[in-house]
Amino acid sequence: MATFEAIASTTLSSNTADVTFSSIPGTYEHLQLRMFVRGNRSANWQWIYAQFNSDTGSNYAYSRLYGANSTASADKATAQTFAPLGFSTSNNSTANCFGVSVVDILDYASTNKYTTIRSICGQDQNNTNGTVYLFSDLWLSTSAITSIRLYPVTDNWVAGSVFALYGLRSS
Repeated sequence: MATFEAIASTTLSSNTADVTFSSIPGTYEHLQLRMFVRGNRSANWQWIYAQFNSDTGSNYAYSRLYGANSTASADKATAQTFAPLGFSTSNNSTANCFGVSVVDILDYASTNKYTTIRSICGQDQNNTNGTVYLFSDLWLSTSAITSIRLYPVTDNWVAGSVFALYGLRSS
């Protein structure tokens, strides 16, 4: 049986440009991020981007499937400078509504293959503008992940946003 162990978490007390988890121990099989997030961009939503180990190079790729209201779509991209892990609500969203993302970072400590990330995220603004996304990301590096920077496409995360990092161990 697998067990989750809390590594670190933060609840923002003020607007913040990014959140970084650093000194991540390499003692788990997988990592999981759980995020309850709202941005202050002038839009209905805000992307959650990640960079691992301060890597700002074009070493990320993703595929995503999403549904917004009654519309479904998919796309992909390579040679990105970030991994999109999810999205949050933002200034034009219903007041006090937050986006939720659960992100699995598989075999993050392995140094013999690229790191695969999968995430599911969504938001419901009191039954209007609801959206669900499924992401599959790839970090084209064989380095073990020791830090994760989470940041919005523009502007800031708002107070009350929660970011939590867990490690997964097999029994």
